[in-house]
Amino acid sequence: MLFWASLRAPSWGERRAIVADEHALIDRVLAGDRDAFESLVLTHQHRVYTLLWRLLRDRETAQDLTQEVFLKVYQRLTDLKERNKLGPWIMQVAHNLGLDHIKKRKVDAFSADFADELTEQRVHGSLSSTPVESPEEIVLRMTPGTLSQIIDTLDLKYREVLTLRFVQGFSFQDIAKIMNLPLTTVKFRKHYAMQILKEKWLETGEAQP
Repeated sequence: MLFWASLRAPSWGERRAIVADEHALIDRVLAGDRDAFESLVLTHQHRVYTLLWRLLRDRETAQDLTQEVFLKVYQRLTDLKERNKLGPWIMQVAHNLGLDHIKKRKVDAFSADFADELTEQRVHGSLSSTPVESPEEIVLRMTPGTLSQIIDTLDLKYREVLTLRFVQGFSFQDIAKIMNLPLTTVKFRKHYAMQILKEKWLETGEAQP
């Protein structure tokens, strides 16, 4: 039976102790050690839940799918070839389950990138000009609440890239693997999403002194 730990991020001490010998942890899980699997869940569940919540925008469904992710991880752990890539591999399982759920709900996961043509025109204009401040600098000036609200308005493919990169700290190479996309596509989506964030933030008036 799947062990379900509380949904919280592990402390630095817990993460350091668990990740220090992740190869041995995998061996213990494969040998049927339930305590080892509990440690694995504790280490990775917060990231999994956060990604699924961002994708689905439904906390209860995200929690249910988080449990399903770790059930599949337990069943497929023998398929993991690169043990130093356990984290990205688990997130790839979460990504696939999230998209499968969206398709079952008949929600278009790859719908139009923009809510209206005016937003698209503004973004293209921003991309074609040289801004005084980079989008990254603009994001650093946003309040956490505003940033979260704006991310939630983005199309799924942009929302996921920003969550993996800036909320969870994955490298672009890992994100490409998780989403099964070329590295250049991931970088473009991030760049485009940052431009959209900038435009929407300026519209809020929060940038005014």
